[in-house]
Amino acid sequence: MAPVWRVQKPEHIPQPRRPERGLLAARRRSRWVVWTAAATIGLLILVWIVSYAIDGPLTRYMQGSVNQRLKGYTASLQRAHFNPFSLSVTLYAVGLVQDAHPDPAIAHFPQIWADLEWSSLLHGRVVAKFEFMDPVLYLDRNHLEQEAKDATPVKER
Repeated sequence: MAPVWRVQKPEHIPQPRRPERGLLAARRRSRWVVWTAAATIGLLILVWIVSYAIDGPLTRYMQGSVNQRLKGYTASLQRAHFNPFSLSVTLYAVGLVQDAHPDPAIAHFPQIWADLEWSSLLHGRVVAKFEFMDPVLYLDRNHLEQEAKDATPVKER
């Protein structure tokens, strides 16, 4: 008969580690969820605050750039607000006056809303919606006569 080698069993056999379960794992997951949610909410609040902080510079820029291009007319703008969440701009108290006859104004818009379509950006196009709330347009003989006297072509004004 052949010799039989017997290996003695160790008294303690280490068990493979199982993933943590229970309360400790739930705490780790919940901390991650809380921190992620807090960071996301904080970022959204910061973007919202910045959108109101840029109202002043945006208003000055828009009014300045429009008036720089107009000849014989002056545009006024009380406030402009950009909404970064919907990619929309709202203009408040927009007016257009003829420099030669400033009273009454040619056009007054209490509010103009412009919205950029998100879906069009995915297709590489820019599509926007405009809404003019309660527009008031006024033309009289003085405005029309002044317009007729102006030698500058309409396309260049």
